[in-house]
Amino acid sequence: MKTIRCGSLFFLVLMLSSVYSQQQDWKSLKINGKVKSIEIINYTAGDKFGEITKMGILDGEQYQFNENGLVIQKKRYGKAGLPIEQLTFKFDTLNNLLEQNIFDKKGILQRKIIREYNQFNNKTYETVYGPDGILMSRSVFQYKEGVIPQKIVTFDRQGTQINLQEYIYNKKTTSRSITTTNPKSKIIEKAEKYNSDENLTDLLFFDVEGNLKSNFKYSYNKDNQLIESEYFLQNKLMVKRVLQYNNLGFLVEIKVNYPEKEKTDVITYSYDFDEKSNWIKSVEYLNSIPVKLSERKILYF
Repeated sequence: MKTIRCGSLFFLVLMLSSVYSQQQDWKSLKINGKVKSIEIINYTAGDKFGEITKMGILDGEQYQFNENGLVIQKKRYGKAGLPIEQLTFKFDTLNNLLEQNIFDKKGILQRKIIREYNQFNNKTYETVYGPDGILMSRSVFQYKEGVIPQKIVTFDRQGTQINLQEYIYNKKTTSRSITTTNPKSKIIEKAEKYNSDENLTDLLFFDVEGNLKSNFKYSYNKDNQLIESEYFLQNKLMVKRVLQYNNLGFLVEIKVNYPEKEKTDVITYSYDFDEKSNWIKSVEYLNSIPVKLSERKILYF
């Protein structure tokens, strides 16, 4: 069993898509081999006479995969291992996500999301239903020639437009932007900018008068790994994160700097791997103090 010391793999990046619409698979979860299921339990960690010990359950997750490596079921647990939420996913033969069901801790359906696609496998409609089966919202995806995204228009159950997202392309740099506009005020509420490698570089939020409220900036290396992020509040730098990777592509360090407080925290992880180089145990350190221990059980096909 080999051990590599790595940086925190958890990194908060605000994205356009809802957490419920993100499709997960072996690749996005950085899993090697044909994995059937994964169970993760996170514990509060403590140092007891030089040994790292589990002090209590924080939370946990459980993933089930199909043979194509797509997540078909996900469960989330809270303290003491009590269930919080369960999600199920259904795909077509082309691995397009067709249906998603979201259940509460008691297993009662809360949301059903149905998706439709065109002949180019691009999503054309996304319909959300509530626990009573009543339509909640419907999003229409518009493309140029069926391929190049142009707009996403969302309507409520009465057919009133509640959201508009528009794509703006820069032909010289092959980059693009997405703006989210309030249909009533016609004011842009959020803007996203992506580089030619489809990496998010800027995320901007605006107030009701259209003034910049807060924004994030992201930088990447030649391997498209995130190496720096900055958070600004009214154009003032509040938090800066700098990430470093080792030659295996693992994060080795994240320095989190708070300019106003003149404070810097360093987060690192240590990992134990199985024979397929999937981690089965990790310890999170904050300024060299162990704060969280995670264990992962992996079942292969």
